[in-house]
Amino acid sequence: MQGLLGKEKPESLMIKTHFGIHTFGMKFPLDVLILDKNNKIVSIKKNLKPYRIFLWNPLYEKVIELPRKQ
Repeated sequence: MQGLLGKEKPESLMIKTHFGIHTFGMKFPLDVLILDKNNKIVSIKKNLKPYRIFLWNPLYEKVIELPRKQ
C-alpha cells in the first residue's frame, strides 16, 4: 500500500501496516495516528514532514494519515 504517496491533494486515509511509514516523495506534511485493536490511539506523530520515517511497535497495525493543516 502506498498511502498518500503521489497524491497531489491531501486527504485523510486509514491503512494497515505493522512497523512504520515513510514520507519520501510526499508533497505535504502529515499527522499520523497509530491505533490499537480497539481503535484507541496509542501513538501520535504530529507534523511528519516529507522525506522522514516514523516507526512504532509492530503490535499495532492501524494507521490514520491526516494531511497537516498549513
